[in-house]
Amino acid sequence: MVWKGVDDETSLWWSTYTGGRWSEQRAFSDRSTRTSPALAASGGKVYMAWREPGDSHIFWSAYDGDGWTSPRRLDDRRTETSPALGVSGSRLVMAWRGVDGDTGIYWSTFDGSRWSDQRSAGGRATAGSPALGSAAGKLYMAWLEAADGGTYWSALSGSSWSSPEQLPDRWTTTGPALGSDGSRLVMVWKGAVEDNVFWSVFDGSAWSAQEVFPHGAATGLVPALNSRKGSLFMVWREAGDSHLVWSRYGSGQWSSPRTLDDRRTGTSPAVA
Repeated sequence: MVWKGVDDETSLWWSTYTGGRWSEQRAFSDRSTRTSPALAASGGKVYMAWREPGDSHIFWSAYDGDGWTSPRRLDDRRTETSPALGVSGSRLVMAWRGVDGDTGIYWSTFDGSRWSDQRSAGGRATAGSPALGSAAGKLYMAWLEAADGGTYWSALSGSSWSSPEQLPDRWTTTGPALGSDGSRLVMVWKGAVEDNVFWSVFDGSAWSAQEVFPHGAATGLVPALNSRKGSLFMVWREAGDSHLVWSRYGSGQWSSPRTLDDRRTGTSPAVA
């Protein structure tokens, strides 16, 4: 898990989950942000991407289990919000919104050695940050559409994205998050007129009806989703409280939320 510090603090912090517990938080000394970082696991490594304060360029780094590589700046890509990371086969995929009023979505892939040139995601535009998530061997993107405020989604096939499809039963002011419970794609999002967290699953053919997240979870920001060893984790900043809270989905149900009393954030966390 990676997150930005609370209030005006720009420090980035991280922690690992092993043996049923989160490790003590650790601060990065060589990176910071005012927005949310992104995480994804690919090829035995965990990758992180973020926007540095005072610089709209996207930076990235990799974790091999022993330590993080030094931050590297991607000079050909800039964003006003937060990047997203996902996995398509053996490739790491990054998606992001443009800069200086450009709401277009752009994307690029990493083959383990180099990032491909950035490409437009075909006329898609977002009012926030896009989300990426994989299920059943396919990578999906979801976003809050800039034109109408609706939630849209699309799937990657080879080097192109399927036509955007709107989900007319779900609305949000922040944007969705995507993850997988092993075989199905899972979407979570904050409500449009309330702080309740909603969720829905996609079985490869259709989306289930939206449900309110149990246990009374609420947030004013985008939750974070990712799967690990067959379990799906959700982490969020609780509404009205800067502490991080987490829950795990397995055997068809979400565990009771647990507050991490030693960590607080001013944005959304990332988990991989």
